[in-house]
Amino acid sequence: MNKLNLIFGIVVLVPSIAIPQNTLKVKKQKAVQVEQTLPVICDSTEVIMSALQDRFKEIPVIAGKSTARQSYTSVWGNPETKSFTIVTTRGDVTCVLDVGTNLEVVLPSGTEV
Repeated sequence: MNKLNLIFGIVVLVPSIAIPQNTLKVKKQKAVQVEQTLPVICDSTEVIMSALQDRFKEIPVIAGKSTARQSYTSVWGNPETKSFTIVTTRGDVTCVLDVGTNLEVVLPSGTEV
C-alpha cells in the first residue's frame, strides 16, 4: 500500500498530470452490463520509468506491443520485495494501470515465450 500511496503522492506533486482525463472504462460481464471507470496515472515515460527503476527497484518482467492501441504494455517487478507495476506506453506518455504485491511468474513447465 505504501507504493500506491507514493505513486499517488507523486501525482499530486507533479502539476502536469491530469488524472480526470486519464480513465480506463471496464464493462462488468453480467446479465446487465454496467460501465465502471477506473483511475490511471499518466506522466512522461521518463518520469514513470525512472520511478520504477530508482524508487521501487523494479525491472521489466514481461513486455508486448498492442496492435489495437498502438502501444507497449509491460509488467515491472522487484524480485526481492515481490512488488509489481503494470504500465502502458504510447509515444512519450506512460500510464500506470495497476500496482500490487506478491508477484509470481507462472508458466507451465517446459513453456518458452
